[in-house]
Amino acid sequence: MSSLSAPFVDTQNKSEYYTRSKNVKKPSENYHMEDFQYVRKLRSAVYVFILFSVLSQNVAYKILDIIFKVFSNTIDITDENENPTFVGTIAMATIFAFIIFIF
Repeated sequence: MSSLSAPFVDTQNKSEYYTRSKNVKKPSENYHMEDFQYVRKLRSAVYVFILFSVLSQNVAYKILDIIFKVFSNTIDITDENENPTFVGTIAMATIFAFIIFIF
């Protein structure tokens, strides 16, 4: 069934009505939904900012290195200067993307 059906005329009142589906919103409701979308985008941006600030620290890479050392001694997340390696960056980006996906 389409969201708007054909008009019908009330024979007693001689007025024309349009039946509307619940999915069709009034113009004032559309503006409210747009504001809601901006609030969601702002909240997501704040989450990303906080997560990036926390997960980009060298301490986070050290913790990730300790966790990876439990499972395998051959994978290095940080080098001897405590800088993240390519594998460490990919692992942290995967964790970052997973957390963003959850929220």
